[in-house]
Amino acid sequence: VISFYSQQVKCLREVKAYANKNGMRVKLNTVDKFQGMERNIIIVSTVRSNKYKTGNSIIPNNNPGFAKSPERLNVALSRARRLLVVVGNSDFFNQVKNPNNGSLLYHNVIEEMQKHHEIIDYKTLTKYARQ
Repeated sequence: VISFYSQQVKCLREVKAYANKNGMRVKLNTVDKFQGMERNIIIVSTVRSNKYKTGNSIIPNNNPGFAKSPERLNVALSRARRLLVVVGNSDFFNQVKNPNNGSLLYHNVIEEMQKHHEIIDYKTLTKYARQ
């Protein structure tokens, strides 16, 4: 499991501990620390809040932070040998622009996933989870 955000990795440590305790070997790190490594299965978390709280106000956050780096995106999506699972908000990431040239950074990736792979929305996952 890899994430662009170190704070998210800290939050996911509880999930890792649970998985390891139940016999699953899970490695967890940021995209940057995972560079140069490969695994059979990679879960990339691109989950990012599109709002933040300041005082009593909630303000829209359109900045994807570290996820707007094309190099980090390349590392995140090229670590899996057999299965790549990407978790995140495709609507949010479809608007992220490459800071180097202004092109839509994730658009082609999302488009290819839609064409050649299955994208499952959270409503579908919730439905399966209840069954």
